[in-house]
Amino acid sequence: MREFVSRRAVEARWARVSAWLRERDYQALAVLQPENVEYLSGWHLDVAPWERPVAVVVPADGTPFMVLHELSTNHVRLARERGSVYIDDIVHYAERPSTGRRPWTRVEWTALIADSFERHGLRNASVAVDGPVGRLASVSLSLPGMQFTAEPTLMRMLRTVKDAEELEFMRAAAGLTDYGQEVYKSLVKPGRLVADVDFEAVRQMRLEGAKRFPGMSLAARCVSLAGPSSASPHGTPAGSDSTFEAGHGIVNIIVVTLAGYNVENERTWFLGKPNDDQRSAFECIRRAQAAGVDRCRAGEPVSAIDAAAQSVIEAEGYGEQTFHRTGHGIGLAGHEFPEDMAFNHRPLLEGEVYTIEPGIYIHGLGGFRIDDTVIVGSEPEIVTHTPRDIEQQTIAT
Repeated sequence: MREFVSRRAVEARWARVSAWLRERDYQALAVLQPENVEYLSGWHLDVAPWERPVAVVVPADGTPFMVLHELSTNHVRLARERGSVYIDDIVHYAERPSTGRRPWTRVEWTALIADSFERHGLRNASVAVDGPVGRLASVSLSLPGMQFTAEPTLMRMLRTVKDAEELEFMRAAAGLTDYGQEVYKSLVKPGRLVADVDFEAVRQMRLEGAKRFPGMSLAARCVSLAGPSSASPHGTPAGSDSTFEAGHGIVNIIVVTLAGYNVENERTWFLGKPNDDQRSAFECIRRAQAAGVDRCRAGEPVSAIDAAAQSVIEAEGYGEQTFHRTGHGIGLAGHEFPEDMAFNHRPLLEGEVYTIEPGIYIHGLGGFRIDDTVIVGSEPEIVTHTPRDIEQQTIAT
């Protein structure tokens, strides 16, 4: 498999952007958000843009350009040597008083953008922006003829349906999450520190990932919520010394990021034989999750996923113990649009990717959640394959 997204794929994205711009009489698109920058350049941001702002500009007619901070000088150079950045026109600003190496500084970054627009023949352009336009407002001080309009839906639309390369990365990442769950099950023991298991699971995933995916960007994360504290979907603000104990239900969250693309794999484990209350809640969420997965079919409403899962939960009497929607889009970001799954009635599109993760949370007992990453198609494609049945989710003490 490829080590990173190909030039062909990125150039196809530019072509779609250009066609959209021409249809709406824009001369360029400017993107400022990290995942959108990566999507249109192939280059992964190494710092947060609120601190060191960046911009990628794709003209309706012409070649894209990028404005970056000087911290990324060698990052970009290495990416060019590797062949994983596809914008040739990249200019940097200094984040200190200029020493002569950079003609522009951090406080002048919008003036540098204005200069770049002018160099590309976009002096009086109408420009779509992937979010709020305030950060580009001062460009007009240098180029008063510029017009900026917030158009966030374009990038959401482009990133919604994954292409074949993106799906290949996500399937491969999913395989490593399954490996991580196998390792995790072998590590959990009564009295063992929760943080120790989480770190060891990540360590082994990283070692395995180095073998499977040499030369690729890879990250892994594992978070455990054990016992009654798992009744909070994202845990509590304490618990550095938490240990696993016999009788605990455990919700673990494994995320692998490969070539920039994220996959989630979450399971509910039991340390020792589950009691009747644990078994009842678990079996309900297993059925609810399966119902949600089954609706990941092209043409179904997005909201059908949540409705199917929630109907099972409500019918079995757990409606008051569920506190979130059934899932979310996933890809370059861990959480992608649509963020309003339960209220979004547009048809699902083939090639979209979702997490399907309904949950039940019972104070004093714990949480129960199963999460698979699923590709939408004529039939749902579940890419995470860790078992979901209670027998295989029970760890002997």
